[in-house]
Amino acid sequence: MMHRSRQASRALRAVAKQALLHPYPHHLSRRLCRPGHQEDSLRREESSHLRHQPGTRRCPPPSRLCFKQADEHSQPLVDPKAPEMDESFIGKTGGEIFHEMMLRHNVKHVWSRGVAEACSALSMRLFEIATSGPSPAPAATRAAMSLSRKQLTASVKRVADLINIAKKPIIYAGQGVILSENGPEILKELADKASIPVTTTLHGLGGFDELDEKSLHMLGMHGTAYANMAMQEADLIIALGARFDDRVTLNVGKFAPGAKAAAAEGRGGIVHFEIMPKNINKVVQAVEAVEGDVATNVSMMLPHVEIRSMADRSAWFDKINGWKKRWPLSDYERTERGGLIKPQTLIEELSKMTADRKDNTYITTGVGQHQMWTAQHFRWRHPRSMITSGGLGTMGFGLPAAIGAKVAQPDALVIDIDGDASFNMTLTELSTAAQFNIGVKVIVLNNEEQGMVTQWQNLFYEDRYAHTHSVNPDFQKLSDAMGVQSRRLEKPEEIQEALRWLIESDGPALLEVVTDRKGPVLPMVPSGSGLHEFLTWDSERDVQRRKMMRERTGGRHG
Repeated sequence: MMHRSRQASRALRAVAKQALLHPYPHHLSRRLCRPGHQEDSLRREESSHLRHQPGTRRCPPPSRLCFKQADEHSQPLVDPKAPEMDESFIGKTGGEIFHEMMLRHNVKHVWSRGVAEACSALSMRLFEIATSGPSPAPAATRAAMSLSRKQLTASVKRVADLINIAKKPIIYAGQGVILSENGPEILKELADKASIPVTTTLHGLGGFDELDEKSLHMLGMHGTAYANMAMQEADLIIALGARFDDRVTLNVGKFAPGAKAAAAEGRGGIVHFEIMPKNINKVVQAVEAVEGDVATNVSMMLPHVEIRSMADRSAWFDKINGWKKRWPLSDYERTERGGLIKPQTLIEELSKMTADRKDNTYITTGVGQHQMWTAQHFRWRHPRSMITSGGLGTMGFGLPAAIGAKVAQPDALVIDIDGDASFNMTLTELSTAAQFNIGVKVIVLNNEEQGMVTQWQNLFYEDRYAHTHSVNPDFQKLSDAMGVQSRRLEKPEEIQEALRWLIESDGPALLEVVTDRKGPVLPMVPSGSGLHEFLTWDSERDVQRRKMMRERTGGRHG
């Protein structure tokens, strides 16, 4: 019956002082019974393993019990013989124990609902109890909600004040923006009104249009260099529906020094809009936390945010644009090894060819280098257009996810961009696509290795490769055997024609792309480093890298 918030406990403590003036009469008992059974059947058997020992408290009745009489009121969690409960009460009901501890003395009833409980019947009973009998419980609810709302209003005004005085703010948007109703629209409204640059997480891609001049694209271990630099130098980080994952923060001790310095001076810091309490102050300390639905709370804040133009923040955007020119995403190994297809080039071309239908295009991926290249080089413009496994990082996710997306959106273009190692995990689902004529399109980037692992083995483990190279099946023959049309692409000059065939083909189709090997995903922030300590593409350095690789492996790789 109460809305749970971070301020609920404070509110209830204040209300409790007044509620003590009208204590609830615990001596009134409620007769509890199971449907179709007598009251006596509720009593436990006096067996050795169930008999209550002297001085111990009886277990509360299960939540599935119905109430027999409507005019009597008691607290089902309070044993009449032991009204004072100590902390051993924790865990007795298997429910939300913090609710129980806060409310058990001053409201009519607290209990947890069983999974199989009929929600409608219980809801009716809740309102019946709340509107009948002595000391109406809604008073506590109303007071707590009032105090919570005052605290919420103060928090959003405080965040708005910080935005209004910030010189170098940045919005860090996660999946919570996409999951929140109208989240992307509210995000754009905030970014446009205050002229704040926006960076997103892997799961937040599409939450902000990447063609917008304020977009910094993805941040983190394989995020853009300019997004990472902006996070480090910003005096105010506005986190919206994001959890500060380790792939975003990397070395927490080196994370966001600009915001930390501003927080110490009272002019900035990290502010966190988050619906899950456990994510607040778990990784980084926020100067202000606003718990609840992201879009709702940001909407509440918007009227207090002052208008700022791009010209007003020209110094900040000039610095960001300088980083974009210095470290563009287009910087990667293009011509040094001619005649070989670069995965980045193919993904960029696919993004261009689908530019006029981005609102009806869904991209799925497996996990590995191809996932990061897709995140970096495909331009994301609409929420939920990127379907990938982020937190768990599940290889083989791409094809089953694509099949599900195509079934849900049969008129959409659904493409699984996969790596050969990841695709091998669930490739038999091609037969499912063929059997039910589910028109998914599959791109297999085949470099005959687990590229993300070999990248680490190359950069940090002196080319000691172990269990990361494989001999793949013939993907064309496999597709033919399962009834899926397929093609093999080996020449860079044929990329456009091959992609056009894939997009325009009827039914499920597979395009195997033979790519260059041992190409790293860059930028990359090594483990244990700060966001600003990233590796970027350098042609001279890469020549030396491949030369050393050949020497270490006896010419097998490089």
